[in-house]
Amino acid sequence: MRKGQLFHLPICSIHRPPVDPESGRRPLEIREPHAVHVQNLKSKMKINPHATIVPFLVMVDPDQCPTATNFKYKFVDDYTYYVGGGSHSAKARR
Repeated sequence: MRKGQLFHLPICSIHRPPVDPESGRRPLEIREPHAVHVQNLKSKMKINPHATIVPFLVMVDPDQCPTATNFKYKFVDDYTYYVGGGSHSAKARR
C-alpha cells in the first residue's frame, strides 16, 4: 500500500474516539455530533440509502499504530479506527 492510498472499511469498524476519563471529553474528536443533524441524515438515508456516500477521515488507534510508517496494510481488518470527521454520517448509518 502506498502513502495516501484509499481503502474501504465497513461502517461497523469505525468508532468515535474514546472518552478521556479525566476530562470526560474525546480529545481525538474534531467535534461532537449534533443529534438534530444525525436525525436529519437518518431520515435522508431511509429514503435513499445510497445517496449519502462520503469518505470518512479516520485514524488508527494510536496504541495499535503510533505513526503512519507503522501502518501495515495486511492488518487493515484488525486495526481499530476512530472517526475524526464525518461522525454525523457514521452515527446515522449505525
